[in-house]
Amino acid sequence: MVRAENANNSATDSGKANTEPMSPLLTRYLEAICHRDEKTTLALIDQGLDVNKADTWGNSPLGLAAGFRMVATVKALVAHGANVHAKDSPHTFVMERAIYGGSMEVVAFLLDHGVGVNEPINDVNGTSLMESAKRGYKDIVVLLLSRGADVKSHSLDGIDALDDAADFGHADIVGLLIDRGADPNRPGLNGDLPLNWAARAGISTLSRSWF
Repeated sequence: MVRAENANNSATDSGKANTEPMSPLLTRYLEAICHRDEKTTLALIDQGLDVNKADTWGNSPLGLAAGFRMVATVKALVAHGANVHAKDSPHTFVMERAIYGGSMEVVAFLLDHGVGVNEPINDVNGTSLMESAKRGYKDIVVLLLSRGADVKSHSLDGIDALDDAADFGHADIVGLLIDRGADPNRPGLNGDLPLNWAARAGISTLSRSWF
């Protein structure tokens, strides 16, 4: 196996716009990611792709693979030293990209390899549970709760997972979070209660028994 270009680079290489020309391996990796070509991404990793070097826009190889639900590529990158805690753009981290992609397998793998279940995944201290609740990924919400996700954790702007689920109209997740201890009477952003978020999302009728 070919040793990676600089597999031990620090996390600071990811998350920042890279003004240096991208290496041929990274350029080919980006093309393969866009085409969901996992055979090529795996080959490029074995050929020595720098697994912690961001592209021109600050995207890390791991974040891109996680966002595109490319499970084998994610596993190979981590096996070759990719930093699961690295920033994956100026404002987000690898786990947030994984949540965007919606793959429970990728999320579970990152949790198994060191990402804390309550670890902030963006610049406003949002968590995996908040992002999953916002996007309506109930299977991932259940997974995170089973791993000890804190339903009462909130971002810097005062929003918690219950607010997100209510705001985006995910009634089943609203009920699940309340059953697990989320507080429907906690004022969030601008003093809004989850009931206000739910009403704006059109689930006020369904929410009466919860709030």
